[in-house]
Amino acid sequence: MRLDKFLANAKCGSRKDVKKIIKAGNVLVNDNKVTDEAFNVVENDRITINNKELIVKEFVYYMLNKPSGYISATIDNYHKTVVQLIDDYHEIFPVGRLDIDTVGLLFLTNDGEFCHNLTSPKKHVNKKYYVEFIGKYYPEIEEEFNKGITLKDFTTLPGSIEKISENSCYVTIQEGKFHQVKLMMKACNLEVTYLKRVSFGNIVLDESLKEGEYRELTLEEINILNK
Repeated sequence: MRLDKFLANAKCGSRKDVKKIIKAGNVLVNDNKVTDEAFNVVENDRITINNKELIVKEFVYYMLNKPSGYISATIDNYHKTVVQLIDDYHEIFPVGRLDIDTVGLLFLTNDGEFCHNLTSPKKHVNKKYYVEFIGKYYPEIEEEFNKGITLKDFTTLPGSIEKISENSCYVTIQEGKFHQVKLMMKACNLEVTYLKRVSFGNIVLDESLKEGEYRELTLEEINILNK
């Protein structure tokens, strides 16, 4: 990546501003002064600008405990987006989506292949949710979820539902269509009042993260998800 583009993406100034900073000799790459704006920086290069150190990374991976009120998008004219919660210079995007009022585990990355492998229905990656609801839970609902729930436009892939209490349960699905968990519950005469994703694949939400907080995925977690 060009040095000026990297610095602009890193919010060190506009493309025009960083060109001036580079030409003035205020940028070091691996402790060497660089004045060529087109200089190519690669992964793991260490860049220092005005005593601020940045490390070049090709791909980044984050775990976010998504709060309510944010949509799973990169930009929106009306709502706050989950990307606004992450302080990163990469052009990241959410892996799949959570409804605006749904909270919990959401991954964000700039790795398109990683995203595809986790969200493609053909991959059958489980997503588990904690659900609170209004209505009467009945034993047959478990078999209905196992077979797949017929909704207005499609029949879901087989899922599972596990009762916790009279008004709470866990739901596991392999897809992530618009309002899917809510619609599946509604088809069984249950109204969702609270929805939280607690795991994605084999990765469980880090409960030390408060809503709105995030951290980078560990190398071990990334490898688990890539498998």
